Amino acid sequence: TPLFIMGCLVMFGHLVALATFLIACVVIYFVEADMKDGSLCYLSSDGTDPKYCDYTLSLAGVSLFVSAALSLIECVTCDLCGCGPLFDFVFRLAASVWWGIGAVVLFVEARDANDASIPEEDRRNQIVAMCFANCGLFFIGIYIGLHRWCCNGDDKQKHPREQRHQGRPAGRNSAV
Repeated sequence: TPLFIMGCLVMFGHLVALATFLIACVVIYFVEADMKDGSLCYLSSDGTDPKYCDYTLSLAGVSLFVSAALSLIECVTCDLCGCGPLFDFVFRLAASVWWGIGAVVLFVEARDANDASIPEEDRRNQIVAMCFANCGLFFIGIYIGLHRWCCNGDDKQKHPREQRHQGRPAGRNSAV
């Protein structure tokens, strides 16, 4: 239905915006390519090891790719032929764990980098906060996915008029 497709695009838009913003922040503020010394990464505690910048880019990139793929597949296949709520629930659960682990890893490394007086402390803390925020958004999405999966075919969700006439023959005089 058009409303479902619009919902897919809105949810996908929020996820794309946050992951893209995170990637842009890391590339713009935390990675410096120095021709003499190699690249610097202000997310790591020593400033010269690029693995935490690479990790953050991978964290956001994988999430962005999987979100895009699932949204596209669900929109093209009309909610995966009715199995979309189950896949949404499983994906959001996995994504929440993915971002939660990433946020904790980056929090520990950012704390060490802050203690070592590596530049860009405020922006480093903002990156960690965005990771926790993304984890929280996916966690909220777990509730939405669980509700869609469990309550989608429930009679309580039907319009009251449909409940009253359920099981009665259709016709002009069938309503009592």
